[in-house]
Amino acid sequence: PGMRETEAGCTARLERQLVAHAKPVIACVPGLAGQGRENQLVASVSLAYNIGTSGFCRSTAARRFNAGQWRAGCDAFLM
Repeated sequence: PGMRETEAGCTARLERQLVAHAKPVIACVPGLAGQGRENQLVASVSLAYNIGTSGFCRSTAARRFNAGQWRAGCDAFLM
């Protein structure tokens, strides 16, 4: 309460947090780092930001991505 932050400061803080979530997401689903998987990676980092990286790594989406079931992994985001 009572803290103030500039828009640039908020943006920088959010970027740091997203990068911090990206590393464990890529560690548990290495295939997300491959070419052509940028959309899945961004969505996965966003999910990890919201449910935690441990939650993401245990998720149906992560399991399906690791199995090479890319469409089914994307569909799992709707669960």
